[in-house]
Amino acid sequence: MVKAIILDCWDTLFYNDFMFGVIRQLSDRLGKGFHHHDLIKTFEKHFMLKRYPKLEVPTRRMLAELKIDWPKQVIDELVGLLKKVQAEEHSRPFPETMSVLSSLRAKRIYKLGLLTNSIYQGFNPLKRRYKLESLFDVILPSYEAGLIKPDPRFFELMIKQLGLSKSQAIMFGDSLKDDIEGAENAGIRAVLIDRKNRHPEYASRITSLEGVYDFI
Repeated sequence: MVKAIILDCWDTLFYNDFMFGVIRQLSDRLGKGFHHHDLIKTFEKHFMLKRYPKLEVPTRRMLAELKIDWPKQVIDELVGLLKKVQAEEHSRPFPETMSVLSSLRAKRIYKLGLLTNSIYQGFNPLKRRYKLESLFDVILPSYEAGLIKPDPRFFELMIKQLGLSKSQAIMFGDSLKDDIEGAENAGIRAVLIDRKNRHPEYASRITSLEGVYDFI
């Protein structure tokens, strides 16, 4: 019996197209020698595993790992773009997000957990603006856990904080690798949120958050 619903944040509950635009710009500037996926993973490692008060530090560390020696002006431009990412107007809930969360919360049947790979400067304003602490029992961002999806330990920490067993929880997220494989490797049942219908062959999937009700 499901007693806990664990939800991913980005592209599951909320979206921020500006963030992906910044990553694309960085990828284009780096050129063909850098694989887009590898760049994203390097970005996540340097920006999402710690709570940095300023973005300059992780920016320089990321560029150092990528062996990029850019002039200060270019680095400042990149930091400026990253700072714009945190602006509230760039992060929005999907149309059904708030109503589904409010409905699940009102039932008081399930514990709700929010498990997210996030930058502190981007997620914290979102959490305040949408009063997420009133909707979730546990909110666990990567920068507080020091872990990042798909690391199974991140999911296991969420289960521990929810105070339930893995068999009592179900994970919903948009990424096959980070959310679905990560949860399943931790022994947690998972359902893909496939909003753009990219994985019609995948059995346990929904195309809207409203489909959550079919699995609980």
